[in-house]
Amino acid sequence: MKTILLFIFVLSNNLIYSQETFEYNMYYGTLATLFVYHTPSAKAEAMGKGLVANSDGSYGSYYNPALTNLSKGLNFDYSYSQSEGVKPSLNYYGISYSNEKFGSIGVSAYYFSKPLDDNPGFVEQRKHSYYDAIFTVNYSKEVIKDFYAGVNLGVYHFYQYYYWLTANNPGGNFFIADGVTLDLGLLKKFTLKTSANEQIFQLAASVTNFTNSKVVSDEGGFVNKEALPVTFRIGGSHQLKIPDGVIKGVPYPVQFFTHFEYEKIINSEYYGTFKIGEELSLWAILYLRAGYFNSKMEGNDGYFIGEFTYGAGLSIPVNKLLKTKNELTLKIDYVGLNLKDYRRYDYNDYSDYNTLALSLNYIP
Repeated sequence: MKTILLFIFVLSNNLIYSQETFEYNMYYGTLATLFVYHTPSAKAEAMGKGLVANSDGSYGSYYNPALTNLSKGLNFDYSYSQSEGVKPSLNYYGISYSNEKFGSIGVSAYYFSKPLDDNPGFVEQRKHSYYDAIFTVNYSKEVIKDFYAGVNLGVYHFYQYYYWLTANNPGGNFFIADGVTLDLGLLKKFTLKTSANEQIFQLAASVTNFTNSKVVSDEGGFVNKEALPVTFRIGGSHQLKIPDGVIKGVPYPVQFFTHFEYEKIINSEYYGTFKIGEELSLWAILYLRAGYFNSKMEGNDGYFIGEFTYGAGLSIPVNKLLKTKNELTLKIDYVGLNLKDYRRYDYNDYSDYNTLALSLNYIP
């Protein structure tokens, strides 16, 4: 295992170049759209943008690699985030399979389709789809009872157009970079069950880009290494399940899910972000969510910015509707957000956006 980690570290950080090298260990916003501003789960976005201690494994590898083993059987996730016009937009695809014996294994892809540049040089030179992406292979397992651990091996794709203006011939150049990242995650679950209800407490932590990988460019005889974010998340959650008919006045199943999280980009000058969210479930079908996140924006003289979030979802028991034996559930979640005041780095896509997320879970 040590050999594998050393290989990944060397591959992503220690390439030797003959040109002069400029290496930046502080994070200044590279791939911020995928790593910082947006997340793929509409549930997370509606609950204050945090989900490190989620109650299920949907979209789990993005928030905490240990979460995916909370899902059972075959799980497929898709989300689409749209801003004004056709682009920019984000697409997430994820598929995983879990069982008690070997754990959970899955793959995912998170794309940011960029808006096209009006510069003439861009139009002339563009030959492929203009996007950034994160590809992930995830593995997680229940190491001992109610204690989960997970790891992501990721590959990032960065596609940027730099342009310049001259008197007679405006133009520019494309820059494409690919590299690897490593994410780690842990989760501990505590369950308290009585005849009246069931309570589940969870504590979790994760580190994204544990290897401190960088985007390497070779332009004009110089090598630049731009840092990607090393993100630490820690949090907890509480889930209360009340079965139908147990409590007077509640003739149907009710669930409450409370989540809180602290997130800090370790290699950034900015302060951390506090996140809290609440989810109410009725009949295990209708889900109503609300949340809040708060962070200090600039150094010692900065100001605190907070945003309220909210959204809703449906969980449809397809197997019951079709009267089939094996469990098949379709989840549909939606959220609309505005991040106009939450701009820490250069932010080129629009602040108003909507996210529609779909999850399909099949348990053989």
